[in-house]
Amino acid sequence: MRDVKTWTPKLRAERGALGLIHVLRTHYKPQSEWLNAISSDQTISEPVRQRALQFAREWK
Repeated sequence: MRDVKTWTPKLRAERGALGLIHVLRTHYKPQSEWLNAISSDQTISEPVRQRALQFAREWK
């Protein structure tokens, strides 16, 4: 049985934000640089930016 989700705007933003965090980690950027990188990224939507900033602030 497959888990089928409806891709709401909220879920799309969360998925995009997690992808962005993954890219930042993959490129070995220190966590301290994440906020600046996320804030200055012109290629992401505002909902993705806000969710990524939230994730970056909460990341342990």
